[in-house]
Amino acid sequence: MTPPPSSILLLGAGELGTAILSRLAKQPELSKTHFTVAVRPSTLKDPNSDRLANLRSLVHPETRLSFAGLDLGAENAQDTLRQIIRAAKADVVISCTGFAGTGKSDSGAQILIAEAVLESGVVKRYFPWQFGVDYDIVGPHVARGLMSEQCAVRTLLREKAEAAGVEWVIVSTGMFMSFVFEEWFGVVEGLGEALKTGSREKVGEKVVARGLGGWESGLTLTDVEDIGRVLADLVVRPLEKRNDRGGSVVFTAGQTVTYRELADVLEKVLAPETRVDREEWTLEYLKMDLEKDPEAQLKKYRVLFGSGEGVSWDKAKTINARRGIDTVGVEQWLREKLSI
Repeated sequence: MTPPPSSILLLGAGELGTAILSRLAKQPELSKTHFTVAVRPSTLKDPNSDRLANLRSLVHPETRLSFAGLDLGAENAQDTLRQIIRAAKADVVISCTGFAGTGKSDSGAQILIAEAVLESGVVKRYFPWQFGVDYDIVGPHVARGLMSEQCAVRTLLREKAEAAGVEWVIVSTGMFMSFVFEEWFGVVEGLGEALKTGSREKVGEKVVARGLGGWESGLTLTDVEDIGRVLADLVVRPLEKRNDRGGSVVFTAGQTVTYRELADVLEKVLAPETRVDREEWTLEYLKMDLEKDPEAQLKKYRVLFGSGEGVSWDKAKTINARRGIDTVGVEQWLREKLSI
């Protein structure tokens, strides 16, 4: 049986990082584990900020939690990260950085992190920022190379991690449940204010649901709280057997739906007070729209999810299904967020 880690380093403390820290801190097996959370140096300027106070409230006693300043855009970021890892004597590193505050999937930050982890000499397990689609199927060229760096991270880990003594675990989650309802993404419009306030009364008379690539295109959705639950379980109960060249790729799902089924759920939850209008954005339309603005990250994401490749999978075959970990589906998530 693998002993629990003595030290865990989390990179980033946004929505996902906070959910993961919360779940890890509640694990009885990790009651003696020390947590270090790396955040931007500017966050540490006010040690009494609400953000840091919120993170401290998740870990008891507070002496089990430390903070470190890390700017992944700085010239010496890789050296700084190596020093943080070694100072924390981190057995486990979990990257929750997203795209490192750049908003771009090809910033180089994820390669930088992976290299620092492999070169540290102390890390035993690494969970990279791969909380998304199946990049092996998506490949490096889709949507004008949107996920080329994510694919390069996998190549790096498969080539070098085993020799460095680092076991990597990629947790493929599909789209974050909240992301599909972001107004700016365009799949669902008209729920933004209601979801922010948690009030059904803030939903207007009309909501628009769009099918990217067609109504029968599928997508897998997972809530961040469920990702935190699954990842914490993987930390305390490591996979018995690696399935991919020194590491493993596992899949999670709250629910896998087609865009038609997503629109049906909206109607079920919001009717009769709110009308749900449907618009289909074909893959051809999405690609033409990207051609007009080839550097637009948002339009690249729409093409990625509209392609229908590597963005959905069978929930019955996920790690949460195999381990009996309950996850939230779209209807339950919506009703909880809108207090219905």
